[in-house]
Amino acid sequence: MGRQDGTTSEVSRAEPQTPAQILKSILNYTRLKLHKTERECRILYHENWKLQNQVNSALAWQQGAQKHIWSLQNQLSSEKAWKKDTLANLGQLQDTIANLKEQYDYLKRRYYKKVESYKELDKNYMYLVRPLHVSGDDHATIHSRLVHIRVSIESLVQKARDECSANLNEEAVIDHFRESKLLEDFSVEEATLEPHHLNLYMESAIMTALIDRVFNRALGCVFHQSKEFKEISK
Repeated sequence: MGRQDGTTSEVSRAEPQTPAQILKSILNYTRLKLHKTERECRILYHENWKLQNQVNSALAWQQGAQKHIWSLQNQLSSEKAWKKDTLANLGQLQDTIANLKEQYDYLKRRYYKKVESYKELDKNYMYLVRPLHVSGDDHATIHSRLVHIRVSIESLVQKARDECSANLNEEAVIDHFRESKLLEDFSVEEATLEPHHLNLYMESAIMTALIDRVFNRALGCVFHQSKEFKEISK
């Protein structure tokens, strides 16, 4: 009986909660859950914001990569078009070169053929006129002798200038060439004359004298009984 009384007294000490208290407990619990949920939502929002930034960066990179790809594709298309045009031009140039080479070979063959014909014609001419020559010279030996004369004249002029007097008056030389009308065909002004110009003048004077007194004379001038030949040979 005593144990039953004790149990009854403990139960009687646990006071039942009022509806207001129960509601307050429910509200506190709900507030805690809402606060926890709000904090989780903020975390999720922050994570979502970071993920969105990453997605935007990836999209921006993708757009940039796509633009770069388009640029490369346009460049590749331009290079393909340029290569196509270049190959076409190269083909035309190769055809032109082939045609020019063919024309060159044809003209070269004609040239050598004409050279051979000229040599043969010159040989026949020299054979026919040889009985009329006073010497055994032909065109080649005559040309060689004329070249030798020209070289001799150049050497003579150079030697004469090296051994000339220090009192050489260039004005007198220029007056001499002016009187001989050699300056008329020379394009250099008198004020800009240099030593090599005087050399040319003297060479021209000697060659002119040879032409006038020897080469343009009758054949008799080359013989010893010719008065002109005797004057030159002194």
